[in-house]
Amino acid sequence: MKFKELSTGLMLTFSIGIIALSIYSTEFNKELHISSLLYAIIIGMLISNFTKVKKMDIFKPGIKFTSKNILRFGVVLQGFKLSLLELTNLGITGIVFIGVLLTSTILTVKYVAKRFGLDEELGICLASGTAICGASAIATIGPIVEADEKDTAFGIGAITFFGTLSMFIFPVIYKTFNLDPIFYGAWVGATLPDVAEVVAASGAVQVPKAETMAILVKLTRVLFLVPVSLGFSIWKAKKKNGSGEGGGKVTIPLYVLGFVAVVIINSLNIIPPGIEKHIPKIANGVLTVALASLGLKINLKDMFKVGPKPIVVGFIGMIFIQTFGCLGAYFLFG
Repeated sequence: MKFKELSTGLMLTFSIGIIALSIYSTEFNKELHISSLLYAIIIGMLISNFTKVKKMDIFKPGIKFTSKNILRFGVVLQGFKLSLLELTNLGITGIVFIGVLLTSTILTVKYVAKRFGLDEELGICLASGTAICGASAIATIGPIVEADEKDTAFGIGAITFFGTLSMFIFPVIYKTFNLDPIFYGAWVGATLPDVAEVVAASGAVQVPKAETMAILVKLTRVLFLVPVSLGFSIWKAKKKNGSGEGGGKVTIPLYVLGFVAVVIINSLNIIPPGIEKHIPKIANGVLTVALASLGLKINLKDMFKVGPKPIVVGFIGMIFIQTFGCLGAYFLFG
């Protein structure tokens, strides 16, 4: 496809991304700590539903390219936030705790979503976003299970909402009950979906030990994105073969392999510090632009048809992971 055909849609998504990042950087938002990803989805959704952009063919190729290719590139860049050293620092007990917590959360949310009559792919998006790392997990696993972009956007919106809400509640709980900082950090890192939310909730209490522990647990949790992606790839292949569709093969998408490669590169400490410090901002910017394209594909009429069920399932999932994450963090680190 020629760049000329993509340019109009790309300009639109990049413009929304820049606006979202600008709002995110304001002094007002520094108090709220709301993710630029959520701003991008909301702005895109408003443009899609209250202007004629959605009906104009000139924008469609660029929006489609962004929602597929740039989104996957954004997932790969998330690997620069991680290092295999996190696994060794947490120890085998901590790794097992996170693995059990994530597995039980995914199974629970998937089951609850089914009971509420949601599409299976939407349930998986909600489950993976709650259990692992919010928007990044949904953007990674959604294409593997062939979730449509509506399910991906719904999942990201619901999980981001509850993650943002929890981010404000956690510091209040810490101060009210005078919690141990190590326990608090482990609890925050094990349960909040997005890395930025973990940093905000742990940093708000102004105790370095709490923030260090939270980030350690969170980044270890994000590393589980790879085995979970493989697990859902196996599940999708079996489902296709079992339904008689055929062609169900276990595949790991190239962008997941790219994510793994980037984590390994980052673990080798070969990136110059002057470049390394800018990479997380670039990664967040790319993902923000990509989620703007998902917002542009959301139809409010479709959302109203689904109703509040994704929000309710997301809420149940967040209560589950925070409850059992709290118990696990207390017994291991309290």
